[in-house]
Amino acid sequence: MLSHHSRELLKELLTQIGLQEKQLEVVRQVLCEQPEFEPYAAYRRIDRTRKGFITSTDIHEFLFSNDFHFSEEECCFYINHYDRDGDKKLVYSEFLPSLLPFDNPDLRTMVTQRKVLDIKHNEFLPYEVEYALARVVAQEIFYYKELDGLKNQLASEYDFTFFDAFATIDIYETGFIDYNLLKNFLKTAGTFPKEEHIIEILRRMDKDDDGRIKYEEFVEAIQAVAPGLGRSGTSKRAPQKSGIYGKTAQLPGNPYEESDKHLTATQKTRLRSPLKKTSATRTQQQQQRSISPQKKLAQTYQSVGSVPRTEEKPKQSNMFLDDQRFETRLSQSAQKKSQTKTQSIRSEKTVAGVTPLTSLIIILKELINLEREVEFAKQDLALRSDYNLMDAFRLFDRKGKGIITVKEFENVFQEFNLYPAKEDIYLLIKRLDRDGDGKLKFTEFTAGFAPVQKEYYDLVKARVAINGDLTLNLQELFDAQTRQLFKRLLLLYLENEAVIEALRQKLTRNKGGFNVRAAFELMDLDADGYLTHLEIKDIMDANDVFVSDKDVEYLINRFNKSDSRKISYGEFIQEISPKSQKKY
Repeated sequence: MLSHHSRELLKELLTQIGLQEKQLEVVRQVLCEQPEFEPYAAYRRIDRTRKGFITSTDIHEFLFSNDFHFSEEECCFYINHYDRDGDKKLVYSEFLPSLLPFDNPDLRTMVTQRKVLDIKHNEFLPYEVEYALARVVAQEIFYYKELDGLKNQLASEYDFTFFDAFATIDIYETGFIDYNLLKNFLKTAGTFPKEEHIIEILRRMDKDDDGRIKYEEFVEAIQAVAPGLGRSGTSKRAPQKSGIYGKTAQLPGNPYEESDKHLTATQKTRLRSPLKKTSATRTQQQQQRSISPQKKLAQTYQSVGSVPRTEEKPKQSNMFLDDQRFETRLSQSAQKKSQTKTQSIRSEKTVAGVTPLTSLIIILKELINLEREVEFAKQDLALRSDYNLMDAFRLFDRKGKGIITVKEFENVFQEFNLYPAKEDIYLLIKRLDRDGDGKLKFTEFTAGFAPVQKEYYDLVKARVAINGDLTLNLQELFDAQTRQLFKRLLLLYLENEAVIEALRQKLTRNKGGFNVRAAFELMDLDADGYLTHLEIKDIMDANDVFVSDKDVEYLINRFNKSDSRKISYGEFIQEISPKSQKKY
């Protein structure tokens, strides 16, 4: 049997597998909530050559076109996890479970019953669908890679074999691990997991959806993708000799026979999740998309996802940059942002002969692009299991005062080897400071560093502080990948606020001036003194700037300081007016 230390490592590995499944469930639900998402169209988007199946090469090319960089070998991880017949490729019935949510049966049913959309071999999905689909697949691969260190650490233990690890949980030698056995092991190891967490572990490791984990499934789940550290041989009680874990083993007197009877119908559905067939037929209603949404961007994503300021749709951030690539791109970022800011301002129409509303639309369009960038960066952070808002706040508030000052922001930037001008830090503080006192309280910090989108927000909000020591330094607080993503978010904030301030100043410097009141009244269609979600969307659509409901939500979240979900004239003028004496 395993030693105490090996059992602790096994417990930690299973716990991390469950946490990753929980986070994957979030990105699946985000994908399926996209109204234009239809699973078969997503399948055909990846199967460009219409082979009738998807290979690791197809996955590699799809992710590369969306700026997620994995090797073809790494893309095999995704294929292997959902490949039921071992042929190293996915047909549609194998591909579908990787996209559908398990914990929301209504959403699952709705998605599978959507009308099938036709997509040509050279077409792309709508931008937000394309991005969300790429994110689901990339997250699967990234999690496989992320667990390898812990798997190799377990395999390197002197007493470890897969047989002994399995037998440590399967104490009745039933030949499988079910809900009760897994719960018993975790409790014995000192953990008292919630019911949904046990189900998440089972769901991730149970490939054939029978509600229990067989030996072969167990080995596949805990074996390192890149083995080589430690031994994985069999013990003196090798499964080949015992017959316990063979595919045809029949065990009499099983104490946990039909052990999943205690589960409710809902729990069994979560574990097995049968797919509902759809009788929908294909349609030609989807518009032609012969140009990749990513190619619509003027330049390649740089450092923190900086985007040419003349395009509507930003390229998604690549949360999987290695440290060397990330640092190289950071060094290029300030110069690129300066160039794109200048290009944007120079390309803007002069106000002579242009209505106040036209000038305002230019600003709002840019704000939406930048807010979307920041939201994507927050979502990437939210998917890091060690990221929580309290520890992030304590990174700045080292003295435990409950507020963050400009000086404390400056100190943290220096720890990240970032040295912005004080004027730039002031702009960032003004962006996040909702009550105008020049300091950030925890509630204001939360509003600035938690995602707007509910699924991601709930994920971060539920986490508690891991570190209670205020003296911890940056290197001890989060792991390297999380620190990298947090640094990227900070830099994004700095750069984007500088660009926005430049646009504000340009607006006020225009000959003939800019009438803020007139612009507000043109947008306030019902003249009630507030701009609502519907009014903003209607006025943007009428000016040929087509934005999603989420885009409008990001915009309102930036302007609105009172959480009323609408923008008053005071909030409007406060956001549009220049905030710095420095000329940008």
